Amino acid sequence: ARVPSFQFSARLLYGSTEYNTLVNQTTGTATLSVQHDANNSVTFSYGQMAFQAAENGEGDGIVTVNITGAPEYQSSTGVVTVTTNCAIGGIAQ
Repeated sequence: ARVPSFQFSARLLYGSTEYNTLVNQTTGTATLSVQHDANNSVTFSYGQMAFQAAENGEGDGIVTVNITGAPEYQSSTGVVTVTTNCAIGGIAQ
């Protein structure tokens, strides 16, 4: 099965809510949006996303982590909902 995923790096305060959520591999919702202008945008909404993190290093209480997110099936929303906005009508209908 194909599973979309994405990776990013972040710097987090050691012991913060965000850091602890990653370390505990807590699942949650995720929304990714890209907007070109008021008439052109796309939003991907994932009802349940699992995150994995690998620490790269720490300095002065700030931890650098590489994060991989992979969506999971959720009974009420499925895997992903995509909302688009385009100035040109009738595309992909």
